[in-house]
Amino acid sequence: MISTKLAHSAFTLAALAACSPSLASITISSGTHAFVDISASGISVGAIADDSEFTVTGAALTGAGFTGNELLPGGRSIRVGNNGAMFWGNSATDAFANATEVGYANCNALNPGALDIATMIADNGAGEGNGGLAPRQMICPFWDDNYPVVSQNPSCKWQVIAGDLIVQWTNEGHFTNTTTGVITYEVIVHSGATLASGAPLVEFVYKDTFFGAGRYQNDGGSAAIGYKNWGVIAGANDVEFGTSGGSGQGTADPAYGDASMHPKVAGYVESENAQLPHALVIAGVVACDSADFDCDKDTGTDADIEAFFRCVAGTCPVAPCTNSGDFNHDGDSGTDADIEAFFRVVAGGAC
Repeated sequence: MISTKLAHSAFTLAALAACSPSLASITISSGTHAFVDISASGISVGAIADDSEFTVTGAALTGAGFTGNELLPGGRSIRVGNNGAMFWGNSATDAFANATEVGYANCNALNPGALDIATMIADNGAGEGNGGLAPRQMICPFWDDNYPVVSQNPSCKWQVIAGDLIVQWTNEGHFTNTTTGVITYEVIVHSGATLASGAPLVEFVYKDTFFGAGRYQNDGGSAAIGYKNWGVIAGANDVEFGTSGGSGQGTADPAYGDASMHPKVAGYVESENAQLPHALVIAGVVACDSADFDCDKDTGTDADIEAFFRCVAGTCPVAPCTNSGDFNHDGDSGTDADIEAFFRVVAGGAC
């Protein structure tokens, strides 16, 4: 039996854990995926123009071999915006009624109603996009006021390779300079991954993030990067990498070096700061161990609590029981985070 003091501590933790927020089901972090260039082999979404939007049907994606994943299911149309983001449809024939605009004014600290991806309201209008209507998920590899510089042969293409969907924006300029300076980046959506597997669901990969010397927009300085769920996928949270930059709702950015400039990614080939991540990965979080910690088919009992603390102290259940001191599977064993996760699950909450 655990001591009275330990029991008191355990149940105090249980009460606290039951009131604490659940951990994220997806995360965004730096990655290592190589850039896969489809500028020659891909299928054009259409003749891109300033603020253009094009729909690729679910039938076309399925026919090319894309089956989707738990976060971004297959058999759905997608709407690709020239401004470095796209909406994930709700059906194979989704026409994106009332959710047609990615928008040119990405979220940033100076933009009312769109301070960041997490707090962005559903309908920000044509300027900031309206993907929250209906709603549709939003994927933002480099959401900014991009502009296709015609002289640089810009394009936006898609292709399915080994079951993974790639959407690539090639030679995109920025509205603050519509004659020179272009970048190239892509989204890779993996088929088959689940949230609980911890495997990559979506990756953003950057070939070139350098518009030119002294440009505020270099390396995503004025961009928003991340994912907005809008409540479409139960249990999935929003994620944002770094801090969005920009001038609010205007089309002109502040001066280079302004405190509102937030560079965060670097192209493999060209960038201003090569030390920034060249790729980002959105992945699910591996599920916690079971509240039936001793594997006796009774869940959340005193015996389970005793078994958990024995394991934290070094004596864990034996096979076939696989529960461990790293209860939340974050790579660290027996930490406060493991204890809190255990009692959240015991209390009936999420990991």
